[in-house]
Amino acid sequence: MDTEIPHGLVRMTIQGFLKEAGKHTSGNNVELVYRRLDAFTQDNIKKAIQELGCNLEIAPRVTRPLDRTVSEQELTQIMTNILAADPSIADDRYNGALFASVFLSNQTSPRRDANDIRKALQICGPKFKRNAPPPPPEPPPFPDEDLTVPLADGSDKLPIDANHQIQRGATRLQSMNLLKRLRLKEQWEAEQQIQ
Repeated sequence: MDTEIPHGLVRMTIQGFLKEAGKHTSGNNVELVYRRLDAFTQDNIKKAIQELGCNLEIAPRVTRPLDRTVSEQELTQIMTNILAADPSIADDRYNGALFASVFLSNQTSPRRDANDIRKALQICGPKFKRNAPPPPPEPPPFPDEDLTVPLADGSDKLPIDANHQIQRGATRLQSMNLLKRLRLKEQWEAEQQIQ
């Protein structure tokens, strides 16, 4: 059993059925169907739309412009520019295919212009494979004394990384020289960390 539609919703209901039938939802069409009704039920509205058929305006068609064709060379050039602008993006097939699939999909406009490149980058950005960050720069070596110059007693200076066995066999002057240089190295390393 078809129930009667509340009077305030009749015009909205008519618009819904006009849209479903591919007719324009303008005030003229709604008014033509409204005048044709004797009872406000869904079946009566559908019947009125069928009877008026040719007298109703057809809904305008929304057409999407044709997609601009992008050549492989142009796509390669776009990706080259992207890689030059952001060196953290890895230069590999995966990133190229990901960008191309998003750029040429319905996620961007058919114009395929700079705004679409930005939009595709926004979508692809988190999914791109990235290059490993460059390693931190090596700290400069400690400016140790010249080990070729002998000490006052004529003995050689011990290397700063001398093991315990070498240190045990060292003379008193060699041990004092090594200790002095180790303290200087500690101060130097502390200064390097502050910078």
